[in-house]
Amino acid sequence: MYKLNYIFNGISMIDFKKDYYNPKVFLEYCKKCKNYSKLWSCPPYDFCIDDLINKYTNVYLIGTKINFTNETINSITLDMIKDFTYKTLADVRKEIGAGLLDIEKEHTDSISLYPGSCLICKSCTRPQNKPCRYPDRMRYSLESLGFDVSKTANYLLNTPILWSSDKLPEYFTLVSAVFTNKVIDNIKDFFK
Repeated sequence: MYKLNYIFNGISMIDFKKDYYNPKVFLEYCKKCKNYSKLWSCPPYDFCIDDLINKYTNVYLIGTKINFTNETINSITLDMIKDFTYKTLADVRKEIGAGLLDIEKEHTDSISLYPGSCLICKSCTRPQNKPCRYPDRMRYSLESLGFDVSKTANYLLNTPILWSSDKLPEYFTLVSAVFTNKVIDNIKDFFK
């Protein structure tokens, strides 16, 4: 069905912000999304994004390339793409999330950023103005903080993002990250 390949890159927070951070543009995209102000992982936030980002000196990027077999590409019809995509991304994100949380446990004073919005609960408590049920597992994404994920995938991970149209693309790309003040030499060990 699919095979996962991981691509890793480290960059200083200063350089990452300089070339890939554009909150005015990307937070406007968030406002157009159905999840805006509906999920705790999505803006608007009750904290200053710059204060969060500026606490860290290093960024470790993890690209997850979900390569589909030709058989899978040819068997998924246009009517099936949406459900297939959601299920595949949710399954892969569980695996990525486990690795990211393990990094945080081993490298305290780090925060991981998941690809996309939170998928933990079927319905988020935010619309009822209740606290997140799983604050120990919920994480933000690069795009929700104002980073250009397409440009990041293209230039820092050498893996352009492909989109579904009338058929499943050759692969999907998920971009996650770890913000930290440490050097993480063994980041590949968390994703197998």
